[in-house]
Amino acid sequence: MIINFDKEKLQKIVDDFVNLTGIGLSVLNHNYEYIASNVECDFCSLVHKTNDGAAKCRKCDKEILERCTKSRKIESHICHAGLLETVVPIIKNDIILGYVFPGRMRCEENFEKVFQNLNVANKEEFKKAFYKLQYRDDDKIKSAASLSEILTTYILTEKFINFEYNPVIDAIEKYVEENMDKNISVDDLCKKLYISKSMIYKNFRSSMNCTVHEYIIDKRIQKAKELLCNSSYSVNNVAEMVGIRNYTYFSKLFKKKTGISPLRYRKEVTANSGV
Repeated sequence: MIINFDKEKLQKIVDDFVNLTGIGLSVLNHNYEYIASNVECDFCSLVHKTNDGAAKCRKCDKEILERCTKSRKIESHICHAGLLETVVPIIKNDIILGYVFPGRMRCEENFEKVFQNLNVANKEEFKKAFYKLQYRDDDKIKSAASLSEILTTYILTEKFINFEYNPVIDAIEKYVEENMDKNISVDDLCKKLYISKSMIYKNFRSSMNCTVHEYIIDKRIQKAKELLCNSSYSVNNVAEMVGIRNYTYFSKLFKKKTGISPLRYRKEVTANSGV
């Protein structure tokens, strides 16, 4: 299955939502990767800069996204930093294409109740950032969730996200994901999937904006980014797990695709990212 996102239109609707409601919003794909986002939160930025804050944020976000994937309905919870998070699945033909993730909302009036769960010293700075967040009562929270659900319908109606089935591409995607740690060539795909090279090339020309080799490399780097963010494996181990045995080559390839080295990527995500 090939899922296409109109990133420009999605970013526009995200920005409109934020301008109207004052609530941050993100749209993620089915792999929990950001497609469009407008989330500015000084409080979250401070939390991310603490020793284990970013890791806890990633863990919380992953947990609620996985719950939403399993239940296939809107899910909410209070994150480790005391803010409300909500996730709404974008579903078409019983397939989850992505998620609408309205920004972290303050539903607690008393900062002291939140602060006791934060392992930080600079209380006043956190307190100031906390009260900078607009307080949302139950009615406003429910309204935000309802608007997010309406937004998912609008996204699908306007075809900002759409998908198409391609059995050849689907089979290749499945094989690559299941054999990520191995060398994979077009000849391997032909032998394992019982299809000709011409069929593979024809489908990639018509459905993908890259070559087979580029596709496999992109999948390896995507998996490497996930492992760097969500595990403690060494960069060398990550390289081997995504099928690249040469550490130097992996580092150069990773930097070519992302603009930074694997180690720097891990450090920056740990310091600044919520996912």
